[in-house]
Amino acid sequence: METRNMNMNRRRLRGFALTGVLCLTGVFLTPAFGQSNDRSPFIDSIPVGSTWQDVSDNEGNNLRIDFQTVAYSGGGTANGRTVVFGGGHNNGMNDAVAFLDWRNFETVGWTEELISTADLLGVSDNDYGAIGAHLRANFDGSTPGGVSDSRGLVALSRHTYDQIVVRDDHFYMFGGVLPFDNPGQGGSPWGEERGDIWRYDFGAGWSFVGAPLARGFTGQGNSAYDPLTGNIWVHDGTGLRLFNTTSETTGPVIDYLNSQAIESHLNFNSEKGAEGTLFGAGTYSGSNWWEYDIATGQQTNMGAVPGGSRFTYIIYVDSSFGPNYGTYFALVPQDGTLRRWNGSGWDTIATGAPRGDYVYGRGGFEPIHQVFYWVHNPYTSNNAWQTNVVRPYPFDGSVEPAPTVSLSASPTEVQAQGTTTLTWNANNATSCTASGNWSGSRPMSGSEAIGPLSTNSSFSLTCSGNGGTSADSVNVTVQSAPAAPVVSVSANPRTVDEGDNVVVEWSSSNADSCAASGGWTGSKSTSGNESIGPLTSDVTFTLTCSGAGGDASDSVSVAVTAAPSPPPPPSPPPSPPPPDGDAEASTGGGSVGWQLLALLGLAGLRRRTARSSVDA
Repeated sequence: METRNMNMNRRRLRGFALTGVLCLTGVFLTPAFGQSNDRSPFIDSIPVGSTWQDVSDNEGNNLRIDFQTVAYSGGGTANGRTVVFGGGHNNGMNDAVAFLDWRNFETVGWTEELISTADLLGVSDNDYGAIGAHLRANFDGSTPGGVSDSRGLVALSRHTYDQIVVRDDHFYMFGGVLPFDNPGQGGSPWGEERGDIWRYDFGAGWSFVGAPLARGFTGQGNSAYDPLTGNIWVHDGTGLRLFNTTSETTGPVIDYLNSQAIESHLNFNSEKGAEGTLFGAGTYSGSNWWEYDIATGQQTNMGAVPGGSRFTYIIYVDSSFGPNYGTYFALVPQDGTLRRWNGSGWDTIATGAPRGDYVYGRGGFEPIHQVFYWVHNPYTSNNAWQTNVVRPYPFDGSVEPAPTVSLSASPTEVQAQGTTTLTWNANNATSCTASGNWSGSRPMSGSEAIGPLSTNSSFSLTCSGNGGTSADSVNVTVQSAPAAPVVSVSANPRTVDEGDNVVVEWSSSNADSCAASGGWTGSKSTSGNESIGPLTSDVTFTLTCSGAGGDASDSVSVAVTAAPSPPPPPSPPPSPPPPDGDAEASTGGGSVGWQLLALLGLAGLRRRTARSSVDA
């Protein structure tokens, strides 16, 4: 941290007692209000957590101005209001005054107390031609920086970043740049730089205080309310001055602050330093923040805000709100975070606000409901306001323990189409939500079978409670499906004679066991051979093998050839020949009789042949 001693003219304009209780941008004291009947039930229902809640629909979202200046008041007519004046990054063309009453949030919404020139003319907010022509035509020369029309005297909005300070029933606007050059005067492309001070009374309108400030760069005219004196510190581009709210006069320059160091805003910490400490964030080209001890005149560069820029907005919340307050909080629109200063660095305590137009956005601490709020114009919707709130701590400012979540799976590795059982337990949680490969609300503890699973799966459980949000995850690996068994059975030979044996040979893969059926039986090894016989008929051998991938079978058939028929029995031996007499007398004559007949036939043939020859 870099410290610079400022020992210049340090004349103070003090002695003004604080009347009432004020809660302004940058410093918040213990409110004299805050009972439940002063609060909006809707805002009270925002749970303690670390995620910004978009409440735009509930607050009406009915305001159509590009704004830059926002402040909070806790007393008088403006009690419980966030007040907005104008806008004007687009050349300061918006001059409306509006407020949000947090006590009637969800019922009233944004109220545009003084309509903008665009609304008066019935043109769009970015019709700069029509708006500019009206402002030039109605410029009030007696009160530089204002116009007079049917609305009465109207102060033109300035191109500044933190230029109003709200008191009980009114607010002040300091310096800045007009949306166009005054008639007859030259100026920069932004318009004319002004050193005016204006006052707006709620219900009554604008009045011109004077023009005692220096005409500075567009980022000057920053201001911070000092609750120790009831006065307002102003940096006008030339140095630090004190504005006396009783006499409405401005004193001389007390100290010169590095103008680049307060380009974005100026706020006040009443709990540090004998006379308080001013602070701000954002150099014109960086995200550093700084402190200025009013009593000692020391300005200290506190370093960079993570993720920030010159538009980072820092506030201080009084320690009376609880043990987690009494420190600085940074609203970082560039990444949507809320950060808390721990004395040496920044802790992130809220995330999730969409990145809006950080030039137009402003926020603060709303003490009635003890929520932080961020109001901005998102890039995605021109002139459509968005309001986000977050309640990082309970109403007593304590820290409730963060939820703890434990999620496990058994088993963490399964086969395809398998099932796993998830078991979980959450402490300090009020709700749990499943995501990943399961979904929906879950109780704070339990178990659940999940399946069948076909691919690797991831299971997450997010649980929320008053102490924040926690999550746990578990992965389950799904193995690919195991290969099916393959079986091969053969026989040698495939044809055998009846009574012979055959050799059956088999093999298998992806199998754990095998069983025989058909022409053989019983358990078999996953590969082998076996002689089987004698075989008496055709037979089929089947082998079925089983493994992780299922069952498979193979068969082989063997043909059996029947044995040949036996030869016929031999003929009986011939009977012995009978005696001769008996032979001639026998009916058949036996074999000799036949031979005689054949000889006699041959002799007769020869005679006929010889006779035929003689006759010829």
